Amino acid sequence: SKIADEMAFLFAAIFFDLETRVSLGRALPRAYLAFGLISAFLMGYSSIPALIFYFAEGYMISDGIAAAVLAFTVFVYILIRVILALIAPEDKKCPAAEFVEVLSEVRTVEMQAAAAAREKYEALLNNIVENGEEDTSDTEELPEDGIGANYVMDLWGEGGEHIGEPLSENGDGAVDA
Repeated sequence: SKIADEMAFLFAAIFFDLETRVSLGRALPRAYLAFGLISAFLMGYSSIPALIFYFAEGYMISDGIAAAVLAFTVFVYILIRVILALIAPEDKKCPAAEFVEVLSEVRTVEMQAAAAAREKYEALLNNIVENGEEDTSDTEELPEDGIGANYVMDLWGEGGEHIGEPLSENGDGAVDA
């Protein structure tokens, strides 16, 4: 009964997907229990007769002993998890889910700070382009290592000679002639 084996493994895959949702704190309890019971039934239906015939008669009625043993162990695991979910449902989030949420919050704050710095830098550039001069009314400096930092690039030729031009003394990026 290869169709029963394939259906059992398909429903077990869906159950393990729902198991992952439970561990990440995004549980769907009704679907978890429904697919857990269905997959446990199908795993038991495909593995228990195969193991009984193998040990009693010596021949296999499914793909092989390894597949039957795997299906039986998955059957036992799913059955235990479903029984535990029925007896004591988990209302708390696991540490991995809490860690992912904290990382998400930190990343959101970092992205907001970067967007604010980018907007400030673009406003500064727009003021320079439109007026031809830098707005000095805002005394807050841009970060030295972030957006708007002044970098110097040294260029070296193939023979090792320095071909780069130094920045001017006033730091505006124009090359002194």
